Amino acid sequence: MRKKGIAVFCGLAVLFSILFGGFPQKWQVSAAADMTNFAEEAAALTNQFRQENGLPALQLAPVLLDLSAQRAEELSQTYGHNRPDGREWFSVIEDSTLDSNCYAAENVAAGYDTPQEVVQAWIDSPTHRKAMLGEPYQYIGIGVYYLPEDTNHYYMYWDMLLISSQEPLEGARYPDSSTATSETVAATTVTTTQTEPVLPRIVGDVNLDGLVDMSDAVLLQKIIMGQVHVNDAQQQNKDCYADGVLDNRDVVVLLQFLVHLFPSLPVTV
Repeated sequence: MRKKGIAVFCGLAVLFSILFGGFPQKWQVSAAADMTNFAEEAAALTNQFRQENGLPALQLAPVLLDLSAQRAEELSQTYGHNRPDGREWFSVIEDSTLDSNCYAAENVAAGYDTPQEVVQAWIDSPTHRKAMLGEPYQYIGIGVYYLPEDTNHYYMYWDMLLISSQEPLEGARYPDSSTATSETVAATTVTTTQTEPVLPRIVGDVNLDGLVDMSDAVLLQKIIMGQVHVNDAQQQNKDCYADGVLDNRDVVVLLQFLVHLFPSLPVTV
Protein backbone atom coordinates (compact mmCIF):
# COMPACT_ATOMS: atom_id res chain seq x y z
CA MET A 1 0.00 0.00 0.00
CA ARG A 2 1.31 3.45 -0.88
CA LYS A 3 0.27 7.05 -0.23
CA LYS A 4 -0.07 9.89 -2.68
CA GLY A 5 -1.48 13.37 -2.36
CA ILE A 6 -1.60 15.82 0.47
CA ALA A 7 -5.27 16.34 1.17
CA VAL A 8 -6.06 16.54 4.85
CA PHE A 9 -9.14 14.38 4.78
CA CYS A 10 -8.31 11.89 2.07
CA GLY A 11 -4.83 10.73 1.13
CA LEU A 12 -4.22 8.29 -1.70
CA ALA A 13 -3.84 4.67 -0.66
CA VAL A 14 -3.44 2.30 -3.59
CA LEU A 15 -3.96 -1.44 -3.17
CA PHE A 16 -3.82 -3.93 -6.01
CA SER A 17 -3.70 -7.66 -6.59
CA ILE A 18 -3.68 -10.19 -9.43
CA LEU A 19 -5.47 -13.50 -9.77
CA PHE A 20 -5.43 -16.23 -12.40
CA GLY A 21 -8.14 -18.84 -12.57
CA GLY A 22 -8.47 -22.07 -14.45
CA PHE A 23 -8.98 -21.62 -18.16
CA PRO A 24 -12.68 -21.19 -19.00
CA GLN A 25 -14.10 -23.45 -21.69
CA LYS A 26 -14.64 -21.56 -24.94
CA TRP A 27 -18.07 -23.17 -25.43
CA GLN A 28 -19.30 -21.84 -22.09
CA VAL A 29 -18.97 -18.18 -23.01
CA SER A 30 -20.98 -16.51 -25.75
CA ALA A 31 -19.78 -13.39 -27.50
CA ALA A 32 -23.28 -12.05 -26.88
CA ALA A 33 -23.00 -12.51 -23.12
CA ASP A 34 -24.37 -9.52 -21.24
CA MET A 35 -21.27 -8.14 -19.57
CA THR A 36 -23.35 -5.44 -17.92
CA ASN A 37 -25.27 -8.09 -16.00
CA PHE A 38 -21.99 -9.79 -15.10
CA ALA A 39 -20.73 -6.52 -13.62
CA GLU A 40 -23.96 -6.05 -11.69
CA GLU A 41 -23.80 -9.57 -10.27
CA ALA A 42 -20.15 -9.32 -9.26
CA ALA A 43 -20.80 -6.00 -7.49
CA ALA A 44 -23.82 -7.44 -5.70
CA LEU A 45 -21.84 -10.48 -4.57
CA THR A 46 -19.08 -8.21 -3.31
CA ASN A 47 -21.60 -6.22 -1.29
CA GLN A 48 -23.05 -9.40 0.11
CA PHE A 49 -19.58 -10.41 1.28
CA ARG A 50 -18.92 -6.98 2.79
CA GLN A 51 -22.21 -6.95 4.67
CA GLU A 52 -21.54 -10.44 6.02
CA ASN A 53 -18.40 -8.90 7.52
CA GLY A 54 -20.17 -5.91 9.03
CA LEU A 55 -19.21 -3.40 6.33
CA PRO A 56 -21.51 -1.10 4.33
CA ALA A 57 -22.44 -1.88 0.76
CA LEU A 58 -20.69 -0.12 -2.11
CA GLN A 59 -22.40 1.86 -4.84
CA LEU A 60 -21.91 1.21 -8.53
CA ALA A 61 -20.76 4.41 -10.22
CA PRO A 62 -21.09 4.81 -14.01
CA VAL A 63 -17.67 6.43 -14.28
CA LEU A 64 -16.07 3.47 -12.47
CA LEU A 65 -17.96 1.00 -14.66
CA ASP A 66 -16.46 2.70 -17.70
CA LEU A 67 -12.95 2.77 -16.25
CA SER A 68 -13.05 -0.86 -15.06
CA ALA A 69 -14.36 -1.95 -18.48
CA GLN A 70 -11.41 -0.11 -20.03
CA ARG A 71 -9.00 -1.82 -17.66
CA ALA A 72 -10.53 -5.26 -18.32
CA GLU A 73 -9.90 -4.82 -22.04
CA GLU A 74 -6.36 -3.64 -21.30
CA LEU A 75 -5.75 -6.78 -19.24
CA SER A 76 -6.28 -8.89 -22.34
CA GLN A 77 -3.32 -7.04 -23.88
CA THR A 78 -1.07 -6.66 -20.80
CA TYR A 79 -2.07 -8.70 -17.79
CA GLY A 80 -1.19 -7.13 -14.47
CA HIS A 81 -1.32 -3.72 -12.85
CA ASN A 82 0.65 -1.94 -15.54
CA ARG A 83 -1.26 -0.67 -18.53
CA PRO A 84 -0.32 -1.40 -22.16
CA ASP A 85 1.45 1.97 -22.35
CA GLY A 86 3.62 1.02 -19.37
CA ARG A 87 1.96 3.29 -16.83
CA GLU A 88 0.57 1.97 -13.52
CA TRP A 89 -3.10 1.09 -13.32
CA PHE A 90 -3.94 4.12 -11.18
CA SER A 91 -3.31 6.37 -14.17
CA VAL A 92 -6.74 5.33 -15.48
CA ILE A 93 -8.21 7.25 -12.53
CA GLU A 94 -5.81 10.15 -12.92
CA ASP A 95 -6.83 10.45 -16.58
CA SER A 96 -10.53 10.56 -15.68
CA THR A 97 -12.77 13.20 -14.14
CA LEU A 98 -12.40 11.57 -10.73
CA ASP A 99 -10.51 13.22 -7.90
CA SER A 100 -7.32 11.17 -7.72
CA ASN A 101 -6.74 12.33 -4.13
CA CYS A 102 -8.54 9.31 -2.74
CA TYR A 103 -8.24 5.77 -1.45
CA ALA A 104 -8.25 3.32 -4.35
CA ALA A 105 -7.73 -0.37 -5.03
CA GLU A 106 -7.70 -2.65 -8.01
CA ASN A 107 -8.29 -6.39 -8.17
CA VAL A 108 -7.79 -8.23 -11.46
CA ALA A 109 -8.46 -11.79 -12.55
CA ALA A 110 -8.49 -13.91 -15.68
CA GLY A 111 -9.95 -17.26 -16.62
CA TYR A 112 -13.23 -17.23 -14.67
CA ASP A 113 -16.51 -17.80 -16.48
CA THR A 114 -19.03 -16.30 -14.06
CA PRO A 115 -19.32 -13.53 -11.47
CA GLN A 116 -19.80 -16.15 -8.76
CA GLU A 117 -16.53 -17.88 -9.66
CA VAL A 118 -14.39 -14.76 -9.84
CA VAL A 119 -15.79 -13.18 -6.66
CA GLN A 120 -15.27 -16.42 -4.74
CA ALA A 121 -11.70 -16.62 -6.03
CA TRP A 122 -11.05 -13.05 -4.87
CA ILE A 123 -12.56 -13.88 -1.48
CA ASP A 124 -10.31 -16.93 -1.16
CA SER A 125 -7.18 -14.85 -1.84
CA PRO A 126 -6.01 -12.91 1.25
CA THR A 127 -4.77 -9.90 -0.72
CA HIS A 128 -7.92 -9.59 -2.83
CA ARG A 129 -10.07 -10.19 0.23
CA LYS A 130 -8.31 -7.32 2.01
CA ALA A 131 -9.18 -4.96 -0.82
CA MET A 132 -12.82 -6.08 -0.90
CA LEU A 133 -13.13 -5.47 2.84
CA GLY A 134 -11.44 -2.07 2.75
CA GLU A 135 -13.29 0.27 5.08
CA PRO A 136 -12.60 3.56 3.24
CA TYR A 137 -14.20 2.49 -0.03
CA GLN A 138 -17.62 3.80 -1.03
CA TYR A 139 -17.83 3.02 -4.75
CA ILE A 140 -17.16 0.03 -6.97
CA GLY A 141 -16.77 -0.62 -10.68
CA ILE A 142 -16.57 -4.05 -12.30
CA GLY A 143 -15.28 -4.56 -15.81
CA VAL A 144 -15.53 -7.75 -17.84
CA TYR A 145 -13.93 -8.35 -21.22
CA TYR A 146 -14.34 -11.46 -23.38
CA LEU A 147 -11.62 -12.28 -25.91
CA PRO A 148 -12.90 -15.23 -27.99
CA GLU A 149 -9.61 -15.98 -29.77
CA ASP A 150 -7.36 -15.60 -26.76
CA THR A 151 -3.96 -17.15 -27.43
CA ASN A 152 -3.38 -17.28 -23.66
CA HIS A 153 -6.55 -19.37 -23.26
CA TYR A 154 -8.12 -17.24 -20.51
CA TYR A 155 -10.87 -15.67 -22.65
CA MET A 156 -12.46 -13.77 -19.74
CA TYR A 157 -10.74 -10.81 -18.06
CA TRP A 158 -12.09 -9.14 -14.93
CA ASP A 159 -11.27 -5.86 -13.24
CA MET A 160 -12.55 -4.45 -9.95
CA LEU A 161 -11.98 -0.81 -9.02
CA LEU A 162 -12.72 0.43 -5.50
CA ILE A 163 -12.44 4.05 -4.47
CA SER A 164 -13.45 6.62 -1.90
CA SER A 165 -14.65 10.09 -2.85
CA GLN A 166 -15.23 13.28 -0.94
CA GLU A 167 -17.87 14.26 -3.49
CA PRO A 168 -20.84 12.05 -4.47
CA LEU A 169 -20.31 10.36 -7.82
CA GLU A 170 -22.94 11.16 -10.41
CA GLY A 171 -25.45 8.40 -11.12
CA ALA A 172 -24.15 6.12 -8.35
CA ARG A 173 -26.57 3.45 -7.18
CA TYR A 174 -26.54 0.20 -5.26
CA PRO A 175 -26.41 -2.93 -7.44
CA ASP A 176 -29.46 -5.15 -7.66
CA SER A 177 -28.95 -7.63 -4.83
CA SER A 178 -31.25 -10.20 -6.45
CA THR A 179 -28.57 -10.86 -9.09
CA ALA A 180 -26.31 -12.25 -6.37
CA THR A 181 -28.59 -15.23 -5.81
CA SER A 182 -31.06 -16.54 -8.36
CA GLU A 183 -29.38 -15.40 -11.58
CA THR A 184 -25.92 -16.55 -10.52
CA VAL A 185 -27.20 -19.95 -9.41
CA ALA A 186 -29.01 -20.36 -12.70
CA ALA A 187 -25.86 -19.53 -14.66
CA THR A 188 -23.87 -22.05 -12.66
CA THR A 189 -26.46 -24.75 -13.31
CA VAL A 190 -26.39 -24.14 -17.06
CA THR A 191 -22.59 -24.29 -17.08
CA THR A 192 -22.62 -27.64 -15.30
CA THR A 193 -25.12 -29.27 -17.62
CA GLN A 194 -23.36 -28.00 -20.71
CA THR A 195 -19.82 -28.93 -19.83
CA GLU A 196 -20.11 -32.40 -18.31
CA PRO A 197 -20.90 -34.28 -21.54
CA VAL A 198 -18.34 -32.44 -23.70
CA LEU A 199 -15.14 -32.90 -21.73
CA PRO A 200 -13.66 -36.21 -22.89
CA ARG A 201 -10.21 -36.86 -21.50
CA ILE A 202 -7.52 -36.40 -24.14
CA VAL A 203 -4.12 -36.74 -22.50
CA GLY A 204 -1.88 -33.98 -23.79
CA ASP A 205 -4.76 -31.64 -24.69
CA VAL A 206 -3.80 -29.15 -21.99
CA ASN A 207 -5.62 -26.16 -23.48
CA LEU A 208 -8.80 -28.20 -24.03
CA ASP A 209 -9.28 -27.34 -27.69
CA GLY A 210 -9.72 -30.97 -28.76
CA LEU A 211 -6.24 -31.19 -30.32
CA VAL A 212 -2.78 -32.14 -29.08
CA ASP A 213 -0.21 -29.84 -30.59
CA MET A 214 2.70 -27.51 -29.80
CA SER A 215 0.45 -24.98 -28.06
CA ASP A 216 -0.28 -27.63 -25.43
CA ALA A 217 3.45 -28.13 -24.79
CA VAL A 218 3.96 -24.39 -24.37
CA LEU A 219 1.04 -24.12 -21.99
CA LEU A 220 2.20 -27.15 -20.02
CA GLN A 221 5.62 -25.57 -19.52
CA LYS A 222 3.94 -22.39 -18.22
CA ILE A 223 1.91 -24.46 -15.77
CA ILE A 224 5.03 -26.20 -14.47
CA MET A 225 6.72 -22.82 -14.03
CA GLY A 226 3.77 -21.64 -11.96
CA GLN A 227 2.75 -18.94 -14.42
CA VAL A 228 -0.79 -20.27 -14.86
CA HIS A 229 -3.14 -22.53 -12.96
CA VAL A 230 -5.26 -25.43 -14.17
CA ASN A 231 -8.86 -26.51 -13.82
CA ASP A 232 -10.01 -30.09 -13.17
CA ALA A 233 -10.18 -31.10 -16.82
CA GLN A 234 -6.68 -29.83 -17.50
CA GLN A 235 -5.45 -31.61 -14.38
CA GLN A 236 -6.50 -34.89 -15.96
CA ASN A 237 -4.99 -34.18 -19.36
CA LYS A 238 -1.55 -32.90 -18.38
CA ASP A 239 -0.01 -36.06 -16.86
CA CYS A 240 1.61 -37.24 -20.08
CA TYR A 241 4.21 -39.35 -18.25
CA ALA A 242 1.46 -41.07 -16.23
CA ASP A 243 3.33 -40.99 -12.93
CA GLY A 244 0.93 -38.74 -11.03
CA VAL A 245 3.54 -35.96 -10.84
CA LEU A 246 3.65 -32.81 -12.95
CA ASP A 247 7.20 -31.96 -13.97
CA ASN A 248 9.44 -31.47 -17.00
CA ARG A 249 9.18 -35.15 -17.91
CA ASP A 250 5.58 -34.51 -18.96
CA VAL A 251 6.71 -31.74 -21.31
CA VAL A 252 9.48 -33.92 -22.77
CA VAL A 253 7.11 -36.83 -23.35
CA LEU A 254 4.54 -34.52 -24.97
CA LEU A 255 7.17 -33.09 -27.31
CA GLN A 256 8.38 -36.57 -28.18
CA PHE A 257 4.80 -37.58 -28.98
CA LEU A 258 4.45 -34.56 -31.27
CA VAL A 259 7.51 -35.65 -33.30
CA HIS A 260 6.12 -39.20 -33.45
CA LEU A 261 8.61 -40.84 -31.09
CA PHE A 262 5.65 -42.22 -29.14
CA PRO A 263 2.49 -43.55 -30.79
CA SER A 264 0.11 -42.43 -28.05
CA LEU A 265 -0.29 -40.73 -24.68
CA PRO A 266 0.09 -41.21 -21.81
CA VAL A 267 3.48 -42.90 -21.89
CA THR A 268 4.13 -45.39 -19.11
CA VAL A 269 7.71 -46.36 -18.34
